[in-house]
Amino acid sequence: MKVLVTGASGFLGNNLVKTLAAEGHDVIAVVREARKGDIFSGYPGVKIFSAGLDDIPALTDAAGGCDAIVHTAADTRMWPSESGMQHIVNVEYTRNVIRVARHADVGKLIHVSTVNALRPGSRKEQPGTEAQVETDSSHPLGYVATKRLAQELVLEAARDGLPAVVVNPSFMLGPFDYKPSSGALLLALHHGKVPGYTSGGRNFVHVRDVAAGIMAAIAKGRPGECYILGHQNLLYKEFFEIATDVLGKKRIRLFLPGWLAVGYGWANVAWSGISGKTPSLSQHMARAAGEVQFYSPEKAVRELALPQTSIETAIRESYDWFRQQGMLK
Repeated sequence: MKVLVTGASGFLGNNLVKTLAAEGHDVIAVVREARKGDIFSGYPGVKIFSAGLDDIPALTDAAGGCDAIVHTAADTRMWPSESGMQHIVNVEYTRNVIRVARHADVGKLIHVSTVNALRPGSRKEQPGTEAQVETDSSHPLGYVATKRLAQELVLEAARDGLPAVVVNPSFMLGPFDYKPSSGALLLALHHGKVPGYTSGGRNFVHVRDVAAGIMAAIAKGRPGECYILGHQNLLYKEFFEIATDVLGKKRIRLFLPGWLAVGYGWANVAWSGISGKTPSLSQHMARAAGEVQFYSPEKAVRELALPQTSIETAIRESYDWFRQQGMLK
């Protein structure tokens, strides 16, 4: 199988590329800068293609003969809350990838969305499902708003005949988190920078399981369908207990009520205006941290045989990788 992967140097992108290559598939890894392809040295089946997602002719040529395009590229920043560039990257570049998929006549387009493009459940007994697509793009966090818009573009293209599938990963943990992205939460725990837990919660998953789910979606995913690639629903209190036990750190005992967390977010934003530094937590991020956002991966487990690696393993492998990279200092 020959697969083109956008955003190949990102957390999910590079895990997917390495998984595909390790299983003998040919991969065209699209990166903005050629040097970012260095992370794939030792993977002979990977061809580095340096191009912007605004270069439709070049991308169409690269996608020629591909069995699938997997669009993982995204601007995942939570600050600033709204960004014109984020709209370009997440929405307009998705529109471009749809055009490329049509022009190159690929077998399938896999669009990597987010669970936040679906309505969550507030209880473990009633988690959100793929049947609850969220089309409201007025979310205060630009990342969530733009990913919802991008997902709708893909679903609309599927209704118009494009063999496109949407996957909705939840909060991913695991190795090869170079930036780091979601693994920053574990680094914050390691350095004692998490003062307390909020009343919220979310779904967690091993990034390797998400990569496996995407590969299965290429082979078995039904066009026009969404698939939640997730695993375990945990309150933040529960997640921090698991994570601190795995990391060998003291458990976090302090509960942060919503008003205090939001106030801390406002203070961070005010300080960022003075210091020029990106706030670690904004008021919008704090509000989101107080929400329970649970989802069910049942459909993906049933139709895609989505693996369900334990969250303890995901945390341990992520932490061990950070240690190997010297990122725990």
